[in-house]
Amino acid sequence: MEKGVSKYWTPGKELESEEDIKRCRSFAERHLTMLLRDFLKYDGRSKEGRRARAQARLRFAIATDKDLEDIARLEVRVQGGISGEILGLRRASLVAERLGQLKKDRAQVREKGINKEELRCR
Repeated sequence: MEKGVSKYWTPGKELESEEDIKRCRSFAERHLTMLLRDFLKYDGRSKEGRRARAQARLRFAIATDKDLEDIARLEVRVQGGISGEILGLRRASLVAERLGQLKKDRAQVREKGINKEELRCR
């Protein structure tokens, strides 16, 4: 592992990741794609891993309500398997529930703040 990067992370995977991020059509897709990339790329204990987590918290902290709604809709859509009741009503209630939780989480991140040193790699 060099500089906190996983030994399985190759230049090819880096290019694929960059292309995946370019194809994202919304904040939600881009944020979740970047979270997945950082999870696979970095050792969470390294400086680079801590920096990637701090950047993710910063993206989340500055997200608008619309961005959070997009994340909630994407998460519900990815979960799939929604059954029972009226499908649209059930999906809407799940999105609203998840949106409420995301807003609480964002408030906590904003309250706690993000240390400027965490955003620096070296």
